[in-house]
Amino acid sequence: MKSNTLLTAICTFASALISYASEGFDQSLYSDSSITPSPAVIAAAPSGEVFVGIDMQGSLGKKVGKGKIVRLVDTNADGTPDKITQFTEINNPRGITVLGDQVFVLHTVVKGGEYENQQLSVFLDRNFDGVADGPAQSLVTNIGNSKFIQSRGLDHCTNNIRFAGDGWIYIAVGDFGMVNAEGTDGRKLTMHGGVARVRPDGSGLEMYMKNTRNVYDVAIDPEMNLFTRENTNDGIGWWVRSSHYIQSGDYGYPSLYTNFPEDMIPAMGEYGAGSGVGALYLEEPQWPENLKNSVLLADWGHNKVYSHELSPLGATFSNKVKEFLNLSQVSDLDVDGSGRLYVSAWNGAGYQGSPKKGFVHLVTPKGWKYKPFPDLKKLNAEGLLKLLESGSHTARVHAAHELVSRKSSEDIVLNFIKDSGNSKHGRIAAIYIYSQIKREAAISTLQELSQNGVLREHAIRAMADDLAIAKVADSEVVSQFLSDPNPRVQAAAVIALGRIGDKAVAQKLLSIAAAKTTLSSAKATGKPVFKSKPLSKISDSRSVKVNLKGLSQLVLIVDQVDHNKYDQAAWIDPVIILENGKKIDLTTLEPLSVSLDRGLFGVNQDCEGKPLTVKGKAVKGIGVHAQAEVVYAIPEGGVMFTATGVLTAGSKGKGKHKGKVAFWVSEFASKPAAQAGYIAANAANPHSVPNESIILPHLAQKALVSLKADEMIAEAILSGEGDTYEGALITAKFMHSVKVVDALIEKASINETNAQKIAPILARLHQQEKAYDGQTWWGTRPSPDGPYFTPVSWKGSEMIDQFFSSKLSSLGKESDVIALLKKNKAYVPGLNPRPKDNGEAKVAKIGSTGIEDVVLFMEKYKGKPNKGAQVIAKVGCVGCHNIDKAGVVKAPDLAKLGHMSYADLTEAIIKPGATIAPTWVTLSLQDGQVLTGTIVKEDPNEVTLHNIAGIPTVIKVADIKTREPGLNMMSLHLTDSLTLPEF
Repeated sequence: MKSNTLLTAICTFASALISYASEGFDQSLYSDSSITPSPAVIAAAPSGEVFVGIDMQGSLGKKVGKGKIVRLVDTNADGTPDKITQFTEINNPRGITVLGDQVFVLHTVVKGGEYENQQLSVFLDRNFDGVADGPAQSLVTNIGNSKFIQSRGLDHCTNNIRFAGDGWIYIAVGDFGMVNAEGTDGRKLTMHGGVARVRPDGSGLEMYMKNTRNVYDVAIDPEMNLFTRENTNDGIGWWVRSSHYIQSGDYGYPSLYTNFPEDMIPAMGEYGAGSGVGALYLEEPQWPENLKNSVLLADWGHNKVYSHELSPLGATFSNKVKEFLNLSQVSDLDVDGSGRLYVSAWNGAGYQGSPKKGFVHLVTPKGWKYKPFPDLKKLNAEGLLKLLESGSHTARVHAAHELVSRKSSEDIVLNFIKDSGNSKHGRIAAIYIYSQIKREAAISTLQELSQNGVLREHAIRAMADDLAIAKVADSEVVSQFLSDPNPRVQAAAVIALGRIGDKAVAQKLLSIAAAKTTLSSAKATGKPVFKSKPLSKISDSRSVKVNLKGLSQLVLIVDQVDHNKYDQAAWIDPVIILENGKKIDLTTLEPLSVSLDRGLFGVNQDCEGKPLTVKGKAVKGIGVHAQAEVVYAIPEGGVMFTATGVLTAGSKGKGKHKGKVAFWVSEFASKPAAQAGYIAANAANPHSVPNESIILPHLAQKALVSLKADEMIAEAILSGEGDTYEGALITAKFMHSVKVVDALIEKASINETNAQKIAPILARLHQQEKAYDGQTWWGTRPSPDGPYFTPVSWKGSEMIDQFFSSKLSSLGKESDVIALLKKNKAYVPGLNPRPKDNGEAKVAKIGSTGIEDVVLFMEKYKGKPNKGAQVIAKVGCVGCHNIDKAGVVKAPDLAKLGHMSYADLTEAIIKPGATIAPTWVTLSLQDGQVLTGTIVKEDPNEVTLHNIAGIPTVIKVADIKTREPGLNMMSLHLTDSLTLPEF
């Protein structure tokens, strides 16, 4: 990075962001840090009791005895809790859900004064006094990874829990995973990152889907769709993404998304760096209609809660993202039965918690009126069924649980299901109630209900939703729906057949597994909706005018037509026009993501941090360095985008522009980031675009693996042609079976055409993933090359060695064969030997190290102050900051950092946009001037502001129109080239 760029950088430090919600909502502080410091998770009972999990050790602390759960009750509905109790002391509460007098908690357990592992427990509060009646009952033990919880902390541990209308508790499993987790019925589970589930009594523990990074929470809708904003910052092609989680699906982390995206279910969208946290499906009668089909997904790194509007796309969804709430380091959210939305915020409590930071926020729609939630215990079955029709997702879920727990009359429930006058979502909830009450005896009725088109998907799913019930289900009945015109019904049938366990359906599944797929939907391309002619002279400009109707987001692209290091450009006066004619200045909006080849992302500045000018006059705009892609959410009602594209001259270009660029506007990003580590919005990449065509084949392949149908696949390879043969070949690469390898080699021996077609499958099968034992972890920056993270040989490896050695001449060019083996990590002797570890330790750099790992290093490393001045000079901090008390204050004062922890300093430097120093401000004056700088003196009458050059300006308080946090001007990658000790 160029030193002149570094000299424009400004370090920014902690201040809470001002919370705001979209128009039409009321909000207030519900509890401050004196009551709820460091709130990691939050759960609301339908009747309004709010349980806040306080974790004073955060993500990296290891001291025990620093956690508790506080219960808050607003008895008079005035927006302030007036009954506050400590429900229980507990270490590291990481998930809470409430069902009547039961409070389920995911937490750590302690042995010998140290963390041992994580556990799912249930507490009772039979008299509802807000204090747990006694010690917890264990439901699932070893639900985390003891090795890394003990050695590292809880930043990638098992996280939140949520109860769904199908009677399962869903568990967000971070990428530490779990090893030999055990439920009350003795069922065990070992898995890496993904989602698991268990019944409220601790039985039936199972994996729901797999291979995600650090998922923190899931939102679940009335039709049992799971959604999340997955938490990630690793940046090696894997950014924060919103996903629809489908049962049995493989979501690709960390080994598939780069080179094998055809083998994973893609995300609905990708949004650059960030940290996805709490998730909630919101459907409450008093909330606006535009949120009735939305999922609220929070992002700690963005300090926002986003509303994701869902649109069906085959058996999955696409989504349109809008900002809903801005809150400092939001952590979790939940809603009660009256429609009150509670949002917890970490608010700068750091990586190890703080007793002085954190709060709970309350949001309600305008005109909201409190309506007490009924006492479910006092309602009869008819009254509970009536709640299924209330239009409240909260009421529906809790009424369903009550009906199941009291084993209500199945006849009353069945009559409700069959009544076509009842709502679809109410009837769906009743199907799961009925199947849980009747269990195996429900199968015949569920088969009958599957003939109803409205209920078919969920009748099929209920037949196999519990493995104990699935064993008596009729696979022939289910398989008739593989050709249903509704892709969601097809998906339910495929998943059910994989769980029923009848291998006789393998041939039908093979045909589905062979279905032709594309790696991205037709709509989801990087093709621009506007593309200018190239500019190469400073005097050139291009007018941009784009109709936004039908676009899900706005992507501004500066295309590098001719590669040159002086390709600097800007979007001048960028404006979005709303339907009502109102204009929104794009420079006032925060982009969802930014990808730059180099330099800074400048708001009213060029990419070197200098004021943006055209013909010597200051202008508003967005300065970038090509290749650049900036992604914005389109404000509600946005119909038109206008701007002017211009070139800017870099200082190294001595006032001239030597490059050639074009201005594009698109709905999706077109190219990956040019330099690893920059915020990339690779929404056109196949792993980040919703793709309906890939879902059914993927699920069929997973069902065949679950059925262990290797004999059928081998037979289809040897004897078949057409779809069955193609499906067998596609599925074979996941079947590490000697029978399958034998069949592939025999088929390949027939002719060269067969050999060339089968070689990629055998290359994939040469190695397999090492069975997870909890002793290794993917890490914060894992290799994405795939297809295996830890490849190991197996019984078939030697057979495949012989195939490649003997058939080499018939497989094409030797160099192509070797490239195939390398791509698949197939370590065939003589062609692609297994790499040897030479024992040399790699020097870790900040740019390739996760921020959490930097913080952990800082805790142990003893600094060398005599070398510090050299590093400060190398980075260029002194260009914008004073580093001693005698220096002139320009940007925030680095001489006053003694109060900050290493963790806070680390975050402020590596993620400067996350925290802004309260003294660094932007002042808008009554006369239209806008001034940015550091406040060095302030009294009731005057403010003294130093700009970036340290030049003072005295401003009368009466002349100030608005005062806001200053724009972040510091490079995101200022210290990337430093080693950890230098940092």
